[in-house]
Amino acid sequence: MRKLLLLAFSITLVLIINGCTSDLPPEPGTPPGPIGEAQGVIPAGFSNIFDPFGDPNVKLFSLMQNIFNVLPNQASLNLDITANHGGGLIYKYFYVDKKDGWELFEFPDKTYRGSNWIKGSASKSLDVNTDEIFSGENDIAVYSCKKYQGVWKCGCNSQDGPCNQWMLMTYNYNYDMPAEPSAPVLEPTSGDYAGPNDVFDIDAFPILSFYDNPEKTFTLEIDQDVIEVGLLMFYQQEGYGYKYGYYWANNEWVQFEFKNDQVEGNWFIDRAGASPLIPANTLDTGVNYIAAYSCKVYNDEWKCGCTSQDDDTCNRWMIQTYELKTDLPLDPDAPGAPPPPPAIG
Repeated sequence: MRKLLLLAFSITLVLIINGCTSDLPPEPGTPPGPIGEAQGVIPAGFSNIFDPFGDPNVKLFSLMQNIFNVLPNQASLNLDITANHGGGLIYKYFYVDKKDGWELFEFPDKTYRGSNWIKGSASKSLDVNTDEIFSGENDIAVYSCKKYQGVWKCGCNSQDGPCNQWMLMTYNYNYDMPAEPSAPVLEPTSGDYAGPNDVFDIDAFPILSFYDNPEKTFTLEIDQDVIEVGLLMFYQQEGYGYKYGYYWANNEWVQFEFKNDQVEGNWFIDRAGASPLIPANTLDTGVNYIAAYSCKVYNDEWKCGCTSQDDDTCNRWMIQTYELKTDLPLDPDAPGAPPPPPAIG
């Protein structure tokens, strides 16, 4: 009899223990997707970050900062995530959507009875590399549950459902790009232009140069109708170049375009090339001009086309010069004195 009572007690104890540890919401698995760049609306299969059975105006998850307007050379962003679901359970795993798909992260807070759930609140600070995320809106998938009338309610769109969905919150990441310049107007000798060098990096090569013609001299053959200005190179490490350049011809600036595969809007990154074809009859023999526009971040500020390191000398088009010569025969010497007449006799 004693053995039967002991067995019954043991079974009851096991059931009690199992009841304490199994009264948890089902785990959600992994989020659908990945969903790529956020589109400003919650896609099917996800819910928002509110509890429709509680206060519908209180966010269960939040970011200390959710809008990042940064300079292009900023390598990472810091995301401070906070979760608060009073009387609820927060799933210790969450996911950040990146270009390569969902990446798993974990809240470091103590879990409930060794489970994968955290009681009430949790927080996590993490860094994400800017080259791994999308420009614009990005998603974070989180999950929490709370019991109402004996039933776990997790990731519900409304009190009518659907439920058991990952909850999405977003943050916005954008480059702070320089302002685009207006086309140059003044004559190249007006004094309103910057030179081809970076005044903040005096040891660097000129930003604008001729790759295969360091002498910057071009010769016009007598039967030549077009001048190809070699390979015009734009180079500024970690700099941004405006994709439109100009050459001076017939007393006006004429537009051409630099070519580069790395483009952000109308800006290319680091380097580009161009070989503008210029009608020979629009150029003067002697000095001629090419204009380009370049920007780079120094001390957390854009510096574009500066003539010195003072702020009020910036935001100018840069000018590079080249010389045009003509291939003509040498002028003949003046004729000498005429020969004496032949002698008579």
